[in-house]
Amino acid sequence: MVTRMDDNSNDNGPIIVPTENWEKYKKRWYEAADLFDAGDVAGAVFQLKRLASEGFSPAFAELGDKYEFGGGGIEVDLAAAVEWYKRSVEIINDVRSHMGLARIYLQDPELDPDHSLALYHLHVLTETDVMGGWYGLGLVHMQGVGTEKDLEAAQRCLEKAVRMGHLQAGVDLAVVLLKSSQAGWFKTFVKYQSRKLLQKMRDSSHPSLGLGWTPPDT
Repeated sequence: MVTRMDDNSNDNGPIIVPTENWEKYKKRWYEAADLFDAGDVAGAVFQLKRLASEGFSPAFAELGDKYEFGGGGIEVDLAAAVEWYKRSVEIINDVRSHMGLARIYLQDPELDPDHSLALYHLHVLTETDVMGGWYGLGLVHMQGVGTEKDLEAAQRCLEKAVRMGHLQAGVDLAVVLLKSSQAGWFKTFVKYQSRKLLQKMRDSSHPSLGLGWTPPDT
């Protein structure tokens, strides 16, 4: 979807709106959102590119998202997604773009052979307390992707994500606790946390907060 600026709730951090030119671009931004909602993704991308060419920075992250996931006549193009996300990071340090870059670099070893770029963007996200960053960092510590496998570090990161409301982090935290043979802690976690997680799953307004990447089996 194209983020509507009047809904400032976002899974991966706040939406940054350049207030000095928002009124100038507001109408066309909502036109792009309407086109996307109507299923005309190509039309929305065309409008977003026009906005981006005029320097309206929120369009950069949206274009990165559209090329990362594709659909609606837009082919997945990770190289294009990276370029749009990087422009967004360079200009407004957008947290959604850091998340997008982390996802792509974890998925494509050709772009980030040693996963150092992915780790950099995840650390940026944790420094600003974005729950997806804590979740992603927990996964890479759990699997040893781009770093040494460290179950204690994975546990700390996943616990942080769980406390912030990340549903999938609770599942992966259970896996870490089982691997760590912390049976007593695990039983306590299941007894207390399962009720909390199930309640959030029943809440239709609770967002899906996955990183969008599954680590390789070990």
